[in-house]
Parts: sequence; C-alpha cells; structure tokens
Amino acid sequence: MDSETCPLHGRRSTHGDDATESAEEVLIRERDEARAERDALRAELAAERAIVEGRTTLPTPAEIAAHPGPWLVQYSDGGYDVLTERAALRYVSTLVGPPLRPVRWWPLEEVPRG
Repeated sequence: MDSETCPLHGRRSTHGDDATESAEEVLIRERDEARAERDALRAELAAERAIVEGRTTLPTPAEIAAHPGPWLVQYSDGGYDVLTERAALRYVSTLVGPPLRPVRWWPLEEVPRG
C-alpha cells in the first residue's frame, strides 16, 4: 500500500510501510497509538478541569508570584472576592484576611469588570 491519506483514519497511511508487518501487528500498533492519544487527551482534560474547578488549598507564595495578578477567591459562605496579588500573598503568608475561610482559589489574568 502506498503512503496516501488513509480514508479510515484521515491521515497519512502507515499501512504496509513495513512489508513484514502483519495485519495483526498493524492493528496492535494502531490500538497502542489510539490508547496513547486517549491517555494524552484524558490528561489534558484533567488539567483543564482543575483550572475550571479552582484549587481547594491555599496557594504558596511561590505560586502567587508565578501568577502575578489578581486571584478569585470563593469563601466558605459561598461569597466571592477578587484579591490583588499583594492581598493574596499577605493572606497566605500571615493568614490575615477576611474572617471567612477561602475554599477555592483561581488565578486571574486581569481584574474582571462587571
């Protein structure tokens, strides 16, 4: 078989590149490639989900420094607040802040308007 696009997979065909590769070996290789792609997609989804869900532990001062800018905080009463980088750092460094306990943290690119 030549190296044209495979109508089944929609990409360059690797079927028969190695004349000694049996049909079973081709299926096993393709299965392994599909599993690797699935695992990579699952890992990407988990990382994206973690961003959306927010973190439930206080960020460290190093993590706050790595994400300069404001942080969205959800408190134990269900309320939300946006803390500046400085306020977030002060809160996690000295635990000085609002009397409510933060339960989720999200780093923001900029202060939301609205």
